[in-house]
Amino acid sequence: MLNVVTVNAGNYQGQGVAYTNVLFDSVRRNLPEGYEGRFIVFTDDPEGYDPGITVKPLPFAGLSGWWNKLALFKAGLFDEGDRVVYFDLSAVITGRLDKLLDYRGDFAILRDFYRPDGLQSSVMAWEAGKCEDIWYSYVEAGLPEDHPGGDQWWIEQTQLATATRLQDVLPGMFQSFKLSVGIPTVASVVIFHGYPKPHQVVTGWVPMVWKVGGMARAELDQVCNT
Repeated sequence: MLNVVTVNAGNYQGQGVAYTNVLFDSVRRNLPEGYEGRFIVFTDDPEGYDPGITVKPLPFAGLSGWWNKLALFKAGLFDEGDRVVYFDLSAVITGRLDKLLDYRGDFAILRDFYRPDGLQSSVMAWEAGKCEDIWYSYVEAGLPEDHPGGDQWWIEQTQLATATRLQDVLPGMFQSFKLSVGIPTVASVVIFHGYPKPHQVVTGWVPMVWKVGGMARAELDQVCNT
């Protein structure tokens, strides 16, 4: 079973349900018809989601913000052997996702856009049951939330030396909004790390893509060509 997952904790950006619905719609319209899998949001805000979304409570009560991502690695959250692909709510889908969701390798995560030796947790992929040390080492450390690097700082503590960098196995698929100019002509996922967030960008290509019923790759390519 493929699980495409995200986390809406504390009503992300004051409109977490809307962000989730846009992400779900964006993923769905950039996959072949009938592609098997389910889209799950883990949340403390269970109302208002698209009926196609599986809504589940946060995996561990009491964590704040991005720290909730670490609990996605708890044992038993998914069936052992399931594939899991995680997206931050602020990720904007601009192209086909088949290759990413078909990925079957070891734990994979983005290389940080500013720190080439670091990790960036906006997109991750793993096999359920194989990365539980991320969560349990965090529990053993007392669930610290005082590091400015957040969840990806902790993931670096256990996975830095061994994690597959998604940019290496899927070159060209990921792009930083801050570090790029103009319409993404190749990338399928644009990462909005820091600010602005997608809802704050009101001109250019972002409002045409980041909405329910927004442009998929073929339509975006037409805009690029124009």
